[in-house]
Amino acid sequence: GAYRSDEVDENSLLHNKILALRDKSVTYSFQVIEVDFPLFDIDDVMATIKSIFLSVNEDDSRALAELCLKRTLGNPYFVLEFRKMLYHEGLVEYRNDASVWTWNLGNIEDTTMSTANVVVLLQDRMRRLSKYAQMYLRCAAYLGSTFRNTTLELVWKSHGMPMTIDDKPILPLLMDMAVKDSFIEGCDCDRYRWVHDKVQEAAFSLLEDVKVS
Repeated sequence: GAYRSDEVDENSLLHNKILALRDKSVTYSFQVIEVDFPLFDIDDVMATIKSIFLSVNEDDSRALAELCLKRTLGNPYFVLEFRKMLYHEGLVEYRNDASVWTWNLGNIEDTTMSTANVVVLLQDRMRRLSKYAQMYLRCAAYLGSTFRNTTLELVWKSHGMPMTIDDKPILPLLMDMAVKDSFIEGCDCDRYRWVHDKVQEAAFSLLEDVKVS
C-alpha cells in the first residue's frame, strides 16, 4: 500500500497496523519493507523534463524544470501531470528538422499561473472531454476510491443516462477512455480505482454541473 507520511501519525490505524506487521514478521518469516519517496528536487525534475522534452539548450531545460518545480512543489505525480499538460496544451513543440523540443518559457509561465492547485489542472483536462465522459467520471467519483462496473452501471441508469450510442454499449467505451487517459486503472476483476486521490477529487468537484441532454 501507499500513504503520505505527513498524514499518518502514531495514533492512526495504519501506523498501528504497520507496527503489528513488524512484530509478526519475525514469527512468520516475512519482511516489511518501507520505501520512502521524497519530493522531487530540481535535479529530479530536470531529469524528468529531459527524458521527454529533449532540448538543444541545457539552460532552457533547467529553466523549464525550475518553473515545473515552482508549480508542483516537487510532488512526483503533479510533475508528471504538469508535463502532460504542457504537451496537450501545445505549450511545447517538436521540431522535426532538429529532433528537439522547443518552448516559450514566458508563455508557459503565463498560461500555468493557476496550476499550483493540481485539481484545477485536472478539471481543465476533464472539461475537454465529452459530456458523457465527464458524467462517467462524476458517477465513478461518487462511488469512492474503488468501484465496480456493475455498481457504476446502476448509478449511470439512475441518472437516466443512455446505455448505448449508435447501437454500441457506451459504458465500456467510457471505461476504456478513462483508463487510456490515466484517470482510473484496473485493480482486480471488474474493480477499478482512481490512479490518485486528486483525480477523484477533481472529478467529484467539477465546478459546473454536467448536463447531458
